[in-house]
Amino acid sequence: MSRVWSGRTVACIASGPSLTALDVGRVAGLPTVVTNDTYRIVPFADVLFAADHGWWQQHWHGIDVRAQKWTTSAPAAKEFGLHLLPTTRGNSGATAIHLAMERGASRILLLGYDCSLEYGSHWHGAHDRTDNPTADTVRVWRGDFKAVAADALRRGVSVVNCSRHTALDCFPLGDLLDELRVLDVEPAPQQERAHVVA
Repeated sequence: MSRVWSGRTVACIASGPSLTALDVGRVAGLPTVVTNDTYRIVPFADVLFAADHGWWQQHWHGIDVRAQKWTTSAPAAKEFGLHLLPTTRGNSGATAIHLAMERGASRILLLGYDCSLEYGSHWHGAHDRTDNPTADTVRVWRGDFKAVAADALRRGVSVVNCSRHTALDCFPLGDLLDELRVLDVEPAPQQERAHVVA
């Protein structure tokens, strides 16, 4: 795999209900990986990752972003001409972090990584054809993230969870504005909105 983001800071944006339009706008300009339906509110995404063949079957004809499209599903890759990541790290959010590391990221900022049902399932509400996530799947996902955190530590990759609400304790927590100041990035001023509206 090409390490096109070697030494770069990358934003990984999942679909937790804490995700806000303000935070999405603030990371514009960074290399960005989004998971599943979150492509709908991150038009500048560089990579769209979704693991499940069924997700691609349901959404393929409505995807209108230029992002590279990746999956860990060989049938989905064959059917839709997607890039295939041969290894999975469990859930899509964890695998997105892995993908960013494989492409050379040295620092990763997480948004929408709630891993909790306290404030709902996703910023976009429930999926049409699945009850995912459930309390059981969320517990499994936390194990996936711990494995990815250990991998990041071995690689010397810094992963900072800037999600506004999160149950994950395997990554350091950070304030997005503070993390962007480290990069000397000055986000464009935007009006605060409580949550992204689909």
